[in-house]
Amino acid sequence: MQISWSTLIESDNLKIQQIKDLLKNISQSCKYDKTLYTQLINQEETLLSKRYTDPDSLTNDQIDFYDSATDSLLTDLTLFYEKTHATTCCVSCDSLEKRIDSLTNEVAILRRKYDNYTEEYNALIIQQKEALSTIKSEYKNLKPRQLFSPM
Repeated sequence: MQISWSTLIESDNLKIQQIKDLLKNISQSCKYDKTLYTQLINQEETLLSKRYTDPDSLTNDQIDFYDSATDSLLTDLTLFYEKTHATTCCVSCDSLEKRIDSLTNEVAILRRKYDNYTEEYNALIIQQKEALSTIKSEYKNLKPRQLFSPM
């Protein structure tokens, strides 16, 4: 389950890096709306501070907050990309934009995989609740984890 979580976070980090790269390339190659560009830079720079960090304390509110910020950034980025005609003024922008879309889909798939592992983990915790309560170790305090998808 920890590997699944780490892979999810790494893919999301890569997506954010690709967003940075796309914005940088557009700013160096195209005429663009400086106000919208500044807004996108601010959204991107604050995005990680809104992301959940610990699977043990993950909540629906954290997921919704980060998803809303990410969706807003991606929507605004798409508008900016189209408005600047980046496909004609920036050679690498099209591949970066496609990579961001691909990583967005990959993160969704990795969330489902994480949820599958977490459902198994949660079922085991519930099934073994009585046995776990008698153990004198870190396993005694294991609790079910939050899923990304509603049950």
